[in-house]
Amino acid sequence: MSNANPENILILLQKNGPKTLTEIKKILGGDLPKPTILYHLKRLQEQGRVVRDGFKYSFFTNQNLSLIKIPCYGMAQAGVNARFSEDQIEYYVAVPPLFLHGYNPRDLFVMEVAGDSMEPTLHEHNLVLFKYYRDQIPTDNDIVLCKIGNAELKIKRFKNMKEYGLLCSDNYKKYLPIIMNEDSDKILGKMISLIN
Repeated sequence: MSNANPENILILLQKNGPKTLTEIKKILGGDLPKPTILYHLKRLQEQGRVVRDGFKYSFFTNQNLSLIKIPCYGMAQAGVNARFSEDQIEYYVAVPPLFLHGYNPRDLFVMEVAGDSMEPTLHEHNLVLFKYYRDQIPTDNDIVLCKIGNAELKIKRFKNMKEYGLLCSDNYKKYLPIIMNEDSDKILGKMISLIN
């Protein structure tokens, strides 16, 4: 198989079972760039024909119906190089019900970690399951997704300092804490589970 089109990827996953992006590239053969294959995988996820479980992609069948599809909105900083799309779901992640901790799947979303500021707790490219926050105040030590100002999105550990909130990195030797601005910063979600 040397052609990276959606149908070939579906056939590959049907025949070979769950595969990582690297494994798919190897089976397809040739000099296909990973971004091309990833583009097709994301489109197949949007159509509900493929699900992602951690780093592996699977053909969606009745056998994996027990997995719950949760939307992923992109990447958030735990250091540098974040991207976020509030309006558009980038792809879906298949999550076992156990990871939901009893929450309604509609109240949950996934973000991919960018950077190293939350190491050793979270590492780059980890998928983190969050519960939407609706104007609640996080509990001290919660790991939260916070929108800083108009654009920056960060995954940090929340510290309640009574007069203000402090966003801290677990990699505290490399990153300084951020004092939250009540007027421009907003907590978007609280971490529920680490998916991978």
